[in-house]
Amino acid sequence: MNQTTDNLISQLRALDPARAENLDRPLWDAAADELLASILAADPSAPPPVAAPTSGGRRRWWTSKRVLAPAAVAATVAAVLAIGLPGGGEGGGAVVALDRVASAAAAQPPVADQLPFGYLRTESTFMDTSFAKHRSWSVYQPEIREEWSAADGSGRVRILEGAPRFVGPGDRAAWEAAGRLKFLTHGFAAHSEEQAVPAGTFPDVSGLPVDAGALAAALRAEAEKSGGGGPLAARMLELIANDLENPGASPDLRKALYEAVAQIPGIEYLGDATDQTGRKGVAVGVRSSYSGGATLYSLIYDPGTSEVLATEKTALGEVSYADGGSRPVLAWTAYLSSGRVRSLSSTP
Repeated sequence: MNQTTDNLISQLRALDPARAENLDRPLWDAAADELLASILAADPSAPPPVAAPTSGGRRRWWTSKRVLAPAAVAATVAAVLAIGLPGGGEGGGAVVALDRVASAAAAQPPVADQLPFGYLRTESTFMDTSFAKHRSWSVYQPEIREEWSAADGSGRVRILEGAPRFVGPGDRAAWEAAGRLKFLTHGFAAHSEEQAVPAGTFPDVSGLPVDAGALAAALRAEAEKSGGGGPLAARMLELIANDLENPGASPDLRKALYEAVAQIPGIEYLGDATDQTGRKGVAVGVRSSYSGGATLYSLIYDPGTSEVLATEKTALGEVSYADGGSRPVLAWTAYLSSGRVRSLSSTP
C-alpha cells in the first residue's frame, strides 16, 4: 500500500464508530467499492464511476462469487485492492500463445445442444479482511459452487462454503487481541446454500459476435458499464474467462474469446503456470497498481484443450492487512467441470 492508503486506513480504524457485532449488513458492497475508488483516485474531486448492475451469472473472481444474497457479515471488508494501470510486458508472446490456443478452441467438438441445461462446477478461495478496535485481520474463505442453467437464464445454484481459516498467525493474534469478535455469519464452520434462480440470472452467450474485434469491443463496453472499481483490463479478462467456460459457448465463440484476450491493453504472456488445485497450464495476465498495491490478474488455461483452468489475483509484494508473507494470493477460482446435462440435478 502507499502512504495515502495507509493513512486512510489508520484514520478509519481510529474512528471505529460502531462495534462490529452490532452492524446489520456488510460494510463492503458495490457502493463502498466505488467510494473507495473515488477517495484513492489521483484526482479526489473526480466523481466515482457509475456502476451498472451486471448479470447475476457474471462472477468477479477478485471477490466473493455468490448469486445468492450475501449474508450480513459484521465489520467485514472484502480485501479488494482494485487496480487500474496495466503494465508493459510481453504482449508479443501473449499474441502468439493466444493464437495457438484459439486454434485449439476452434477444433473442439460443438456444443451438445440436444441437452437442455448447462452445468458448471468451480472451486474458489478469496480473502476477507475485517477491521475493529484499531486492528485488522484476514481469513481465506473457500467455496465450491455448482450452477445449472436453462436457456432463459434461470436455474439452480448450490454453494458449499468451507471452514474459513486465518491467512497467517498474525491474523489470529489480531482477532484475539480485538476480543474474538463474531465477524463470520456462520462462525468457523462449513455452510451450504441452495436456491432456484429466475430467468435472466445467467448470461446468454449465444448472441455474442464471433469476430474477435467486434467481440473485444462488446466486452470492453460491458466491462466499462460493470464498474466495480477494478481496472478495465482485469474486468475484460474476467468476462472472457466466464464466457470461455460457459456451457453454451460454441467453438467459434471460444476461438474469438481467446483472440479478444490478445486485444486487452497490457496483456502479458506469463509462461508455464500451476493452478491452486495442482493442474499445469499456461498463463496470461495483466498487472496494475490502482491503489498503490501492485497486483497481477492472471488466466491459466490448458493450451492443448483450450479449457480454462483457473483465474487468480495475486499481490506482487507484502500486504499490510494480512499476515500472508510476500506475494499472497488474494483470490482464485478453479474451473473444475463444465458441460451440457439433462436435468437440474445431473452432472456431466
